[in-house]
Amino acid sequence: MAVIKKGDKYYVVIEEGRDPVTKKRKQKWYSGFDKRDDAKAEEERIKTEMRQGTFIKPTKTTVAEYLDYWLEALDVRNSTLESYKWAVDYYLKPSLGHFELNKLLPEHIDQHFTKQRKTMEKTLKEAQKLAEEAAATGEEVKIPKALSPTSIRYQFVVLNAALRKATRMRKIPYNPCDAIEPPKKNKYKPIVLDIDQIKTLLKNAIETNIFIPVVIGITCGLRRGEICGLMWSDIDFDKKELQVYRSLDWQDGVLTPGPPKSDRSERPVPLHDMAVTILQTEKERQKLIKEQAGDLVTEEGYIWAWDDGRPHSPDYLYKKFKQLLASSKLPDIRVHDLRHSYATLLRDQGIDMETISEMLGHYSSSFTHGTYAHPTKNTRKKVVKVLDALFEEKQ
Repeated sequence: MAVIKKGDKYYVVIEEGRDPVTKKRKQKWYSGFDKRDDAKAEEERIKTEMRQGTFIKPTKTTVAEYLDYWLEALDVRNSTLESYKWAVDYYLKPSLGHFELNKLLPEHIDQHFTKQRKTMEKTLKEAQKLAEEAAATGEEVKIPKALSPTSIRYQFVVLNAALRKATRMRKIPYNPCDAIEPPKKNKYKPIVLDIDQIKTLLKNAIETNIFIPVVIGITCGLRRGEICGLMWSDIDFDKKELQVYRSLDWQDGVLTPGPPKSDRSERPVPLHDMAVTILQTEKERQKLIKEQAGDLVTEEGYIWAWDDGRPHSPDYLYKKFKQLLASSKLPDIRVHDLRHSYATLLRDQGIDMETISEMLGHYSSSFTHGTYAHPTKNTRKKVVKVLDALFEEKQ
């Protein structure tokens, strides 16, 4: 290793032996310094890091190139990969992708998220102003949609995960995300339907083509991908039980079955008598269509399917579910909130948290308790009744 002057610049040059084919000397030149003292200081830093085993050879790999590599190497569910790609392609690469990976600094990341937050705040103000004007004039106005704090936080989660791997692979000396405060996110508060709202939902769903997924969501607590992935071979009518084996998600524009969210997600779930009756009726209906249409119907065997046997997608379920809620004048909940309602109903009926966790396919009952079991009007009324009874005894 030596400091060499070339032109009006000083460089730190490291000998890397000879090329095994050409036998030519291999050298690595680091930076160009205006002063010899600066180059000597860099030389000492490199020597120290080499002695400590912390030296990382700089490369010209950009953040964009590395993020593409990171995504390609991931082994995650299709839906998870698509959400990572969304964060990378739409936000991280356009803003940070041009930086060389080993020159990405905490301030670059901080500036990215500060800009996102300010854009969000500006858009929200514009949206509020337009909404007020529309309310005053009665005219229809297109309201701009701001990126949510949760979506901004998600970008940080993705970038942090990618840079953690880069650190482990010794592509960078440290993770610059560690030096900044993560963006804040809004904690989503699920809306849990009470029993009267559930009855209204089921009643109004009967005449729609999402009756089956609504029933399964309410009485089995399945995720929407799991609902779409259910097959007739997963149902045991004698045991009144279904088995969760797969989840249906989009992969490269194709609806593709894959494993459910986690190992615990593969699970048996008991079927309510109502669900058994509805499923048996649907199976007979599909059998009749198959007899009439013959080869026009596929043999895929999905429970919630088009008349030609193709499965419905989670996105289609989302769209139709929102329409059902609006026509039923029910709260604007997510399909996933049926899962929250299911867990809360079981809790209110005295089912222990360990069993509820098992039904939902969670890794621990403490997670279920903290995330899925929510107080309802009925449980609050029970608290008042218990306190009333307690104080009556004391008097």
